[in-house]
Amino acid sequence: MRRRILCCLLLVLLAVGASVPAFAAGEKLSALVEIEPQYEAVRAFWGDRAPAKLDGKWGLIDARGETVVPFIYSWMGSPSDGVVLAAKQNDREDHRLFLVSAESGAARKLTYAFFDGQQETDMTATAEQLAVSGHHFVCYDGVINVRGIAYLRDGEQIRPQGLTEALGGAVVTHYAMIGPSVAGVIPMAAYVQGNDGATYTQCFYMNHHGEIIRVFPAVLAGLQLTGVYAPQDGLIVAEATRTAETGTEIRYGLMDKDGEWIVLPIYTDFRWTLDGTFFHDGLWVVVDGGKYGAIDREGNRVIPFAYDFMGVFSAGLSGASRNGEMFYLDTAGRAYTVEGPDGSMAELGAASTFNGDGIACVYDRKSRRAYCISAEAKGGVLPAIKDGPEIAREVYFPDYIEGEPCLGLTYEPGELMAYAEDGKWGFLRYGELLHFDDVAEDAYYAEPVDWAVRRSITNGTSPTTFSPESDCTKAQIITFLWRASGSPVPVSRNNPFHDVAEGQYYTDAVLWAVEEGIVPTGERFGPNDPCTRGQTVVFMWRCAGSPETEGKISFYDVNPNSETERAVRWAVAQEITNGTTAVTFSPYRVCTRGQIVTFLWRAYAK
Repeated sequence: MRRRILCCLLLVLLAVGASVPAFAAGEKLSALVEIEPQYEAVRAFWGDRAPAKLDGKWGLIDARGETVVPFIYSWMGSPSDGVVLAAKQNDREDHRLFLVSAESGAARKLTYAFFDGQQETDMTATAEQLAVSGHHFVCYDGVINVRGIAYLRDGEQIRPQGLTEALGGAVVTHYAMIGPSVAGVIPMAAYVQGNDGATYTQCFYMNHHGEIIRVFPAVLAGLQLTGVYAPQDGLIVAEATRTAETGTEIRYGLMDKDGEWIVLPIYTDFRWTLDGTFFHDGLWVVVDGGKYGAIDREGNRVIPFAYDFMGVFSAGLSGASRNGEMFYLDTAGRAYTVEGPDGSMAELGAASTFNGDGIACVYDRKSRRAYCISAEAKGGVLPAIKDGPEIAREVYFPDYIEGEPCLGLTYEPGELMAYAEDGKWGFLRYGELLHFDDVAEDAYYAEPVDWAVRRSITNGTSPTTFSPESDCTKAQIITFLWRASGSPVPVSRNNPFHDVAEGQYYTDAVLWAVEEGIVPTGERFGPNDPCTRGQTVVFMWRCAGSPETEGKISFYDVNPNSETERAVRWAVAQEITNGTTAVTFSPYRVCTRGQIVTFLWRAYAK
């Protein structure tokens, strides 16, 4: 499912559906790291593409972290419907705009028309204008709105055909796209010069070929109509201007399909999603007197106008803020606080819209953590999902500024979520239900198992079992080490082992281990052989570069001055493992899966 991105000041998100699941005790939502943190900045994934920044330049990566569009752009928006808006900075520090294919990287330079069809120049923008363009650049229904100009996804401008004739021969000075195209309808506004020389606005719809399909009256019920949006379920959001003592005021209302006012234009702003929809859960969030509230289709005020910010409704809930406090509202106007994983009340700094499974992601300023909550309220409280993912200290919320209300992304299960560690950004795959019946919460390997699964070092042996007491094979330990090292691609495909076939889950790991000197070459590797404690620490020691460690060990069952003794000495010094007793290490005892992930966790995570 395509993820929809939110501009906090202008747009909000829609999550389809309102079903709210119940989460059983012990269930957890996984957050598996797919792309390690390495980027200076990222934007959200739309489909299987995400913009990322390296060495001061932007490019596109795919869901495996591979570069799809090279890092050559000074700025890049979010990809949508296979294209992305990007810019290259010139000597004058202006940014020239390009439309880039998210598949091939082919770039087309955009031009800005002065709407009379006579003169065009290269489209450029300042950094401030790009920030605005980035929010408005979204390709829906095959049409892109870049700073009010309609482009097809191949970069061709769409210009109205026969507009002058449709307006009775009036002189059109310029025109602009008002909102997103929906079901082949592109909402437009023309700026027309009247017989008296004054300029007025004429609203109309056109299709993707530029053909005029409907013209609205310039004045409706005594009000100048200055903007219309694509119809939704027989309703049209319309913008009108009126003259007041303070000057010209812009107001929004609702028309029916015939162009008659249902709700007179009295509202100063409204919430709508990038796909052009504005009614969600039967309510339209609008602004009156500087405060947010919600009305129904007949214009009845359902949610009082008392809030500093509100988002669209989803799963029967809307994010809202008042007097610096952020919370959720239901469709009856009841407020809900959020309970953190430790049972204390959260202090929300940012929150996502609920997705179709009734899950939202929030950022808690008090704990400085991001975690998932359920739409299944309990006594006026929205609970954190038990053992939900500890996503990171930072999670991607577009345009989030500390202390300001912001609804971020809607994350659907299985999608990639951006997160940060140590100032670098990466991606994790969020939202799969994860529960191992055979991993007790108080087991010594519980946290290592959780870490290994989240880091995609290993999976369970089934959706509900990890099999921590099962023997670990040589293929498994080498694969775990390879994944913990970032899954590097082996330089050579030269395979010295007759029992390591091409295409196995461990093939690349074994070839890498040979190149790194972690396993010796020979005719046989023994991928299904059980891996012993001695072999495990030797493999890990070699992977660490075979460091020399001072000191002595008191294990009589480890041959002194052997490679195993040097590896054991290192492992003990690094607190990766100890002996099985004060005087034995048991180097020939087979390692279990639980023991192996514990060794790796101590070496790589602590």
